[in-house]
Amino acid sequence: MIICSPQLGLSPVSALGGEVYDREVLTRLAKQGHQVKVLLPKNKPHDKPTKNLKFSFAPLRHITPPHLYNLFLFPHIYRLAREQSIDILRIHVPEFFGPSVGLFKKLFPQIPIVGHYHLDEAGFTFNLVNRLFLNSCDLVVADSRYLAKQIKKKFQLPDRKISVVHCGTDIGKIKPGKKDPQLVKKWHLHGQKVILYLGLFIKRKNPSFLIKVFSQIKKKQPNTKLIMIGKGPEEKKLKALAKSLNLNRDVIFPGPKYEKEKVKYYQTADVFAFASHNEGFVLSVLEAMAAGLPLVLPDSVSFPESVAPGINGYLAQPNSLKDWVNKLSQIISNGKLQHKMSHEARKRAVKEFSWNTCAEKNLRAYRTLVK
Repeated sequence: MIICSPQLGLSPVSALGGEVYDREVLTRLAKQGHQVKVLLPKNKPHDKPTKNLKFSFAPLRHITPPHLYNLFLFPHIYRLAREQSIDILRIHVPEFFGPSVGLFKKLFPQIPIVGHYHLDEAGFTFNLVNRLFLNSCDLVVADSRYLAKQIKKKFQLPDRKISVVHCGTDIGKIKPGKKDPQLVKKWHLHGQKVILYLGLFIKRKNPSFLIKVFSQIKKKQPNTKLIMIGKGPEEKKLKALAKSLNLNRDVIFPGPKYEKEKVKYYQTADVFAFASHNEGFVLSVLEAMAAGLPLVLPDSVSFPESVAPGINGYLAQPNSLKDWVNKLSQIISNGKLQHKMSHEARKRAVKEFSWNTCAEKNLRAYRTLVK
């Protein structure tokens, strides 16, 4: 199968959920023998080209706003289609490429188009472009059942045009392990229970709420720490909040972490907490599962698709301080329960959420469109 997948970015070290999803899936499809042709802005970082993974580049490095990418995308996919060297046009977030998708479909109706979705946004441009062009896609792949339901309702898509493929994680590189002695020493974690957050510091992800929850837990269980990994526009406010609650020594901000260093933090933690208001499917949640961390997540949006309550973690009522304090306290105060949930978290990650499983499900969806 020959797959064309234009991308705004495909960095080997990116931590952005959608970009990681595309990089991991496309790499695995190429390793399986399918030809993957990627168009990127000029000089954008990417993995080394291989026999089946090829890169082309637009003449500009910075394409802002992203919708201008259509000016470079359409000539590229038009040439590939005329040369009969494309079986599937795979689009990440149709919002950015709507005009090219609509025109391409009129000229080459025989070539299937697949759109991938990772978040239901509320912006005017997002909704307008999708209302105009989303039905040009032969299939829309959502990364959660919640998201599939949302876009089906909002954009009036028939069931046959929607498929759900959950994100994955690297279960080979991310796995349970002992607490890292250097991190324990650096952040004074000896004898402490560690709650971990990993994500952007933006309002949608609600990191300030976790600090407020932690302030209540700290009163009941003094031997606890909260590690907040990430960066973003809310960082100064979060540090100020921790200081105002006299938690500046107990809420740790180590900055963004990647690759092996990130894994060490997962292995040093005891439970993973994430209180976001709106998500498609969160990669850090799956990484935490792979590392064997029990989860405490909101009982909303897509989170129930990753948590079996009482098995690999708990679902808590959104923005209920009392419920979040109760659920997190149950785990960090009960070593037997934590061990059980840790085992089940890893087991579920291996069974359901590896990148290989994700790539295979994507491929099965593509094959339904290709004669």
